Amino acid sequence: GRMGSACSRLQSTQQSNSIDQKLKIDSKLCTHKVLLLGSGESGKSTILKQFRLKNGKLFSDEERSLATHDVFMNMCEAGAALITEAIRLSEDDERFKVDSETQKSFEALSEEQMCNPTLEIVQQMKRIWDLKVIKDVMDKRKIELQILESTKYYFEDRIVDILKPTYLPNDMDILQTRVRTFGVTDVRLQIEETLLNVIDVGGQRSERRKWVQQFEGVNAVLFVVCLSGYARKVYEDESKNQMNDALTVFEEIVQETSFVESTMILFLNKKDLFQEEILVTPLTVCFNDYSGKENDYEEGLEFIKKKFVALNQKHRNKKIYVHVTCAVDRDSMSETLRSIEDMILMTVIESLSRMG
Repeated sequence: GRMGSACSRLQSTQQSNSIDQKLKIDSKLCTHKVLLLGSGESGKSTILKQFRLKNGKLFSDEERSLATHDVFMNMCEAGAALITEAIRLSEDDERFKVDSETQKSFEALSEEQMCNPTLEIVQQMKRIWDLKVIKDVMDKRKIELQILESTKYYFEDRIVDILKPTYLPNDMDILQTRVRTFGVTDVRLQIEETLLNVIDVGGQRSERRKWVQQFEGVNAVLFVVCLSGYARKVYEDESKNQMNDALTVFEEIVQETSFVESTMILFLNKKDLFQEEILVTPLTVCFNDYSGKENDYEEGLEFIKKKFVALNQKHRNKKIYVHVTCAVDRDSMSETLRSIEDMILMTVIESLSRMG
C-alpha cells in the first residue's frame, strides 16, 4: 500500500516550482512571514491553495494539467490498496474473492504504469471500484488502509468528467488531491501595503528538520491539525497515532524560542470527517482520559481543543487563536482566511506603533 511515496518524489520538484508563481515584489511593501506547520496529512497544502484562490490567483491551465496526474495517481493508489486488501482477505474469507480476470489484469500492471497512470488505467480502477467486494473492503478497512477522503468524490461524483479525454481538473478536484509535500512551497500575496508570504514546509517526519531553517522572523505560525487523526495512524510510522503525534509536534512548536513574539493560530481541520468518524469511533481510542459522551461531536471537539490550548498556556504567555475548519470548503475557508489576514495585519500595525 505504500507505492505512492516512490512515485511522489519524482514529481515533487516540478510541483513546487509550478505552485509558486513568484510575484515581482515591490520593495516598499512590508513583508510578513506566515509559517504553515502541522503533521503529515493535516491539510496544510490545501490551505495554501485556498490562500491563493482567495486572493485571486487562479490555477493556470498548466497547473491544471499537472494536477490531472495527481488526480489519476490518487485514484490508482486507492484502487490498488483496496484490491490488494481484498485479495489478502480472500485467503481466509470467500466473501472477499475478486474474480480472476480482474485480479490478473491488476497484477499485470507495472510500477511504471501505476506511477504514471493513463486514462485506460483509471478506467480499470473504476471497474475495480465498482465491484461489490471493494465496497465491502472500503466499509471494513477504510481507516486501516488510510484510503484518502477524496476517493469517493473522484470515483462517484466526478467520474463522468474524469473519464473524458479532454478532462482538466476544476478547483475542487485540485483542492481534493493529496500530494505529499517535499521541500518548501510558498505563496506570496499582496494585501494592501503588506506582502504576506505563506510558507508550507512539508509535514512528513523526514521533512521536519527542514522546518528550522524557516524559523527566523516569523510573524505568525499557523498550526494545522487533522481532527479525524485521532482514529488514524501516522503515514511513516504505523505505531503512532496522528493526533498524539500532532500534540507532540505542537508542544515542540510552542516551546520554540524563535516564536516567542509570533502570533499562534491553530486550525482544527477536517471537521466534516471528524463528524463522521466520531459516530463510529469513540475518542477513547486515542485519549483514555476522555470521559465525555462517546459519540458527541461538540464535546469531543471541545476536549481536543482544550488539549492544544493547555499546551500553549503551559509554555507561552500569549493567547492562541483557534479556528475549526474544513480546508476543502472554499466559502468557509475564504472567511476564515480573511479574518486571519486581518488579524496578522492588525498585529503588524500594533508592533509598528509600539516601535514608533
